[in-house]
Amino acid sequence: MISYFVQSTVILSLFYLAYKLFFERNASFQHNRFYLLCGIFISFLIPLLPLNFSPEKIEYLYLSRDVFETPTVINAANNPTTEVLETPFWYFIYTINPIVAVYVTGVLVSLFLMFFQLKRIYNIIGKGQAVRKDGMKLVFTNEPVSPFSFFNTIVLNPKMLNEKQIEHILIHENIHIGHWHQIDVLLAEILNIGLWFFPLTRYYGKAMRTNLEFIADAYSLKNGIDKKEYQLNLISLSQQSSDSVLVNNFSKKIIKNRIKMLNKMKT
Repeated sequence: MISYFVQSTVILSLFYLAYKLFFERNASFQHNRFYLLCGIFISFLIPLLPLNFSPEKIEYLYLSRDVFETPTVINAANNPTTEVLETPFWYFIYTINPIVAVYVTGVLVSLFLMFFQLKRIYNIIGKGQAVRKDGMKLVFTNEPVSPFSFFNTIVLNPKMLNEKQIEHILIHENIHIGHWHQIDVLLAEILNIGLWFFPLTRYYGKAMRTNLEFIADAYSLKNGIDKKEYQLNLISLSQQSSDSVLVNNFSKKIIKNRIKMLNKMKT
């Protein structure tokens, strides 16, 4: 198992290095999305393939004639000196590989943190006021959070936004929903859980989420939004809190790169 994860991390590192060198500054965001998704699946699939190009070796085992003789069968029921030993459960705990134990512990801790974030998201959605508008499911909340989308639901606090900002948010988040960007976000988090010991997975997931924002920004401009107004609203919305990586939101951590790409991409 250790060899499998080592190979997966090496392949993922090569994909990430190639992305940083050749694709990150490219405005072909849909191609970048496909590339990053393929990087995850290929990194976990290639180590499973039987890629052994060395010639097959045949070993011959010579056995003596005594091996084929009929063995003597001892009946434990008729032999009072025979003892049947049972292996206690705690024995298996002590025989677990320490490296495997550490890895499993890290996975469990990461799953707990993911569950905590999901619970917080569902609490915000559950306490908010749900409405339908133009086929979209909107949830108006009183929580001081940045607007975000989670699968087919858009969450925002109308008291913190003006009419133009709400218009931009609905267009932007509806693009996330229509392109199924939430699947990419969850895959990035699963990658982070499976390879929690490898710091590069966090940067790989960040690259995926950032590219999704580039896609939504590009399509927002194609919907006729004024570029200057859109950039000003991005700066304003980025000041609001957004502490979850499981949602598509207006994060201030990547606002600089988003504005740079907005001025680079063709409208």
